[in-house]
Parts: sequence; C-alpha cells; structure tokens
Amino acid sequence: MIRALPSIRACRWIVCLVFLAVPSTVSAQDTMTFGEEEAENVQKEKDDSSQQENNQNQNEEGMTFEEGEASESSSTPSSTPTVGLVAVPGDAMSSTQRANLREKLVSAMQPVPEIDLDSGQAVLEALRKRNVPSCVTEPLCLGSVGGEADVDRIVMARVNQKDEELQLDIDYFNVSDRLFVRYKSVQNLGSFDDVVGAVEPTIKEMFDLDQPQQGSEPGPRPRSSKALKIVGFSSIALSAGALTAGILFGVRANTLEQDLKGRKSDGAYNVTQVAAQQQLNQSQNKAGLATGFYIASGVLAAAGGTFLFLGSGPSGTEQPPADQTTAELNSPSWQVTPTAGRDGVGVRAQFQF
Repeated sequence: MIRALPSIRACRWIVCLVFLAVPSTVSAQDTMTFGEEEAENVQKEKDDSSQQENNQNQNEEGMTFEEGEASESSSTPSSTPTVGLVAVPGDAMSSTQRANLREKLVSAMQPVPEIDLDSGQAVLEALRKRNVPSCVTEPLCLGSVGGEADVDRIVMARVNQKDEELQLDIDYFNVSDRLFVRYKSVQNLGSFDDVVGAVEPTIKEMFDLDQPQQGSEPGPRPRSSKALKIVGFSSIALSAGALTAGILFGVRANTLEQDLKGRKSDGAYNVTQVAAQQQLNQSQNKAGLATGFYIASGVLAAAGGTFLFLGSGPSGTEQPPADQTTAELNSPSWQVTPTAGRDGVGVRAQFQF
C-alpha cells in the first residue's frame, strides 16, 4: 500500500494536466479575440470587397451612370427620322409605271422638313419576302418590314383598280409605334397619268406643305375663277329675268291707269266708284311689283358684274392688298350701282381708266 501511493498520485497529476490542456485548446479555437484596430481593418476589407464586386456586376450589366449621364442616355433622340419611300407593286400598274410613280413620290417628298429620305429598296425587298397585299395594311407586318430595312418611317404609294377607274392610296407609317400616322385616298382617277399627277397635291395636303411658314410674308390667296364666273353669269341671267318681269308689270300698270283715265269724260268716270277704285288698286299693285323687280335686277346686275370681274384674273390668284403693285393700282376698274327714284329705277355704271 505504501509503495502504490506514489504511482496513484502520479496518475492523478497526469489526468489533471490532460483536462487542463484540452479546455484551453478548445476555447482558443472557439473564441478568437482581436484588438479594435484589427477588427476595423477586417470589416473594412470585407466592405471594400463587397463594393468592388457590386461595381463590377453593375459595369458588366451597363446600368451604372452618373446622374447627368443617365438623363442624357435615357433621352438621347435621333436627329431626324429616316423615311423609306416605296411604290408598292400591284396588278394595277406595270413595272415602268411603278418606277414613274416612285420618282414622283420622291420628288413630292423632297420639300418635307426634318426627315431623311431613304431609297426604299430595302423596304421593297423586305415586303417581297412577305404577302405584299396583306402586309401593307397590317401594322405588325409593316413594323417588322421597317425593322428589317432599318428605317423609322415608311411612306407607301399604292394603286388599286376600282371598276374602270383607279384609286391612289398614300400611307405614312411609324415603324416604332406600329401606327399609321397619316393616310389619304384619291378616287375616281381615269388614267395612270392622273394617278401620277395626284401624288404631289396629296403629299402637300398630308404634310401641310401649302401652309405659309411662320414669319414669312403671305403669298397669293388661291381662288376659283371658274366658280366666280358661274356665279357672275347666273346673277346676270337672274338680273335680266327680273328686269323683264319689271317691264311687264310696269306696262300692265300703265295700261290699267290709261284705261281708267280713258273712261273719264266731262270730269266724271263712266264706271262705278267701286270698279274704278279696284282698277286703281290693281294699277298701283302692278307698279309696286315693277319697282321691286327693277331694284332686284339692278342688285343682281351689280353682283354679277363684280363676280365676273373677280373671276377674270389671268393668274387665278388674289394678291393681298398690302402686296399690290403700281400696275395693279393703275389698272382699269369699273363699278355698277343700282339707282331707284320716284319715277323709276335704273343702273349707274362708272368706269376708271
């Protein structure tokens, strides 16, 4: 027993040393302590690494802009739209006629401002890859045609046969919006020359090319000389009819008055007072109607002469008063004025040379 004590104590000390060594190692692995500066450096390195990774991802996706750059990139418009011009092939015209139509279309579109004209060859080739008659009326199909041809707008001229007459259709299509912005049809065209002649006025109407530019001086105002002449001749014809009626009623009134005077002898009428008064009233009524027709004839004659004068201009245009030249001011003029008096009516004409 006495000899075993040292060995038992030695074993106890060994066991104690083992237990003391194991917790210290575990605690050192489980809990790692750093100073304040070391912790800040570690956190800063983590933040910098995360920021660099985010910036790299954003740069790869192309979504990182400064405030000014973002607004410029999002609102950078194209300078002017590119417009493809095409005369759509069809059964109503030959290849030569289609070439003439396209040439006229290009010429008519030249004055349109703020656009870039394209030959339209790419548009035509893209159309021919599809069903042309249906594609030219479907926005989705035309949008794909414009995208393939790389144009922003398309102006199409189409010719269709309607019974024995031709019809011209011109469409202005927005490729990005898939929308027919403007369109115009001209019907009852007798020949293909009429179709070609209708292109330019139709384009002017569609794009408001006849409107004067802001700040420019007003030009001649168009007028219809044919319509003015028709109204003038009609007024003169009515004036002649009114004059004829006035003369007839005047003659009838004078006849009644002379007849009543002829029945008077020795200062007394040989008819009853009632009959004489009725005949006198008839004469006065006829005279009043004659006077009215004379006045109407004079007014119609003056109006007819005015319309004929306005419609007889050689150029068919009316210049504004501010632009009148010396030759126009010194040109001959005339004026017709109806007159009415107690004894009758008439027309007074005044000429200036």
